[in-house]
Amino acid sequence: MGTPNYPRDFTDDVRDLRVARTAALTAGQSRVPYEQASQGLILPDLPTDPPAPASGVRLYAKDGRLYYRASGGTVYGPL
Repeated sequence: MGTPNYPRDFTDDVRDLRVARTAALTAGQSRVPYEQASQGLILPDLPTDPPAPASGVRLYAKDGRLYYRASGGTVYGPL
């Protein structure tokens, strides 16, 4: 004897919507590395140096030139 084939009901639609929502949310979390991105990195042209980051470096543009600031506060550039 096989499994009965019941018609779809509201709970099936809710389950399908939850699966689709989860897939959409996780698709937005996957990031493409910058070197593989199809578009360039766009930086705003800042009027002054931004504050130093807690760790790493901060890449930014100032007066149309590229700079970066280390976590120690040192500014490097223009590059």
